[in-house]
Amino acid sequence: MKAWKRALLFSSSANALAYTNKVVALSPIAYWPMAETSGTTMLDASGNSRDGAYKGSGEPLLGQIGIGDGRNAPLFDGTDDFANAFSVSLQGAFSGVAGTIAQWAKVSAVGVWTDGTTRRSLQFQVDANNLVRFGRGTVNNQFVGAYTAAGTTKSVVVTTAAPVGWVHWAITWDAGADEVKVYMAGAQTGTTQTGLGIWAGSLATTTTAIGANSTSGANPWAGYVAHTAVWTSALNATQILSLATVP
Repeated sequence: MKAWKRALLFSSSANALAYTNKVVALSPIAYWPMAETSGTTMLDASGNSRDGAYKGSGEPLLGQIGIGDGRNAPLFDGTDDFANAFSVSLQGAFSGVAGTIAQWAKVSAVGVWTDGTTRRSLQFQVDANNLVRFGRGTVNNQFVGAYTAAGTTKSVVVTTAAPVGWVHWAITWDAGADEVKVYMAGAQTGTTQTGLGIWAGSLATTTTAIGANSTSGANPWAGYVAHTAVWTSALNATQILSLATVP
């Protein structure tokens, strides 16, 4: 990261960056605040230069009201908008053996929860047998966090109260501990999943996406996404709760 950007990021006077500073302090391998107001570049604030790109026929609508931290967020139109998070650098750094992905998401309207459409707020995938994903399926008022390795899927299905506000989601996986955990609003939800498969392969260029399941724009999210971050270790419950708390 350039010196002037690092100085701004950690400036004590930059109150709008307090949440960003908190995420960066946990040393993610990639972190996209998604706070841009123009352009197509999704900047990586981790210091690792793993920028992504906003895509779609109209591209996500940038500069919308964010999680309450003083920063902006993009609106995904539910048609074909997405952000391509793939980079060769991220591909090399990502670990399917142990990791965490955290993200804030918000639907654009309460009807999204009952529209019968599969919608992904994130999908990082090698192939159909090795992937991590967040999103809602075709069942009303459900959100799913899932980890698949060697074709074995471990998922937690959360039956929601159809929230229309921002919700923080996180998933952690650790093959050594044989655990997958899903968190909603800073608290673990569902049971710890065990019996993990053995992850194989590297993230694919076309299926490392935010706001959809791939760069085709399929299964598009209808709403807002912000502060998506990735780690190569399973963060603990205290760290997840901190990430779910806006300063």
